Amino acid sequence: LLTDGSVLVQDQGSQNSGTGDWWKLTPDSSGAYLKGTWSQIASMPVGYAPMYAASAVLPDGRMIVEGGELNLGVGPESNLGAIYDPVANTWTSLSPPNAGAGNWVAIGDAPSTVLANGTFMIGASGFSETKDQALFNASTLTWSTTGANKMDGNGEEGWSLLPNGKVLTVDT
Repeated sequence: LLTDGSVLVQDQGSQNSGTGDWWKLTPDSSGAYLKGTWSQIASMPVGYAPMYAASAVLPDGRMIVEGGELNLGVGPESNLGAIYDPVANTWTSLSPPNAGAGNWVAIGDAPSTVLANGTFMIGASGFSETKDQALFNASTLTWSTTGANKMDGNGEEGWSLLPNGKVLTVDT
């Protein structure tokens, strides 16, 4: 759900394996989605069509998508990423945290959340015991690593921002 009330949906393709194509549902003038209008938006950068990726809408209205358990319908887990600007209707490729080195070689279906200060936080989950996290600077499109002493890996977790500013993680 973008800040203007429109909804973005990734086209999963005929094989339900993910594509780089996206659609936008714009509500009608009374705010109703039932009578809204579907339109195709710009496609993701060539070579990036994630499935099961981390994503969030940033406070400035852009949407970030990072990683993916599959890319172009196949593994291994991806560390690619992109940010969508709804005003310009463009995607910009992003470099992964730590330049893709170490545990960031495979981000996968990473847990993520937007912190109270508007910063996007992601956890690498390409390997089951990966405990690395990173913060995204939306102004410079760069990452900084963060976090220490997490008890278990990030894989298959969900992260939610609590009213007190702390992040709750639920692990399966």
